[in-house]
Amino acid sequence: MVEIHECRVSPLGDGIFLWTNVIDGPDYANVFLEKIAIVQYDRFTVDYPDKQNILVELTGENLGENRKEVKMTISSAAFDFEKYFYFVYIKTIGQPTSSNGTETYCNSDLVISAAVNLLPLYHTKIKLLKEYVKTCGKNEQLIIDIILKEEIFKNSLTLGEFSTSVQIWDDLLNYDLAQANHKTSYEGYKNVQNNKQITL
Repeated sequence: MVEIHECRVSPLGDGIFLWTNVIDGPDYANVFLEKIAIVQYDRFTVDYPDKQNILVELTGENLGENRKEVKMTISSAAFDFEKYFYFVYIKTIGQPTSSNGTETYCNSDLVISAAVNLLPLYHTKIKLLKEYVKTCGKNEQLIIDIILKEEIFKNSLTLGEFSTSVQIWDDLLNYDLAQANHKTSYEGYKNVQNNKQITL
């Protein structure tokens, strides 16, 4: 019942820029924004999150004068865009009505989006490509792993397969990027890869 025009890390990296609104039109006159919550990626849930997992929550007057549209940068000291990405939950209240005045129930009152900063990943790939030239391709497998996982990660976000997004990001963060930024040798990277397995 809402449209999300933008949900992204702000250009300055100081928050999440969110632009969303209730779908325009007479059928949605009785639908309003109820609350918006932001959680760290590893606290993902298919339902509206529990209070203890919410980093930022917007309610009441923070949702605009008519509670139909939010267009703002949401900041919090809890955000760490270098390591984590964040899920944004948008909850509405009220039922849309059809042209004949009857209520319809085919619309979800909860929409989930995500905000992620891919710049550190980009910088890591540039670094690895430079090393690739210097070492005659010894880090080739690491580069391939990161590129493939990044593509799967972005596809999973687009398709709403958020559980997969969480798993892939964990793997990128804990293994591939850690190895890219702190690895001492290609053999060390291979040892890490041989001792882990992802189950999707």
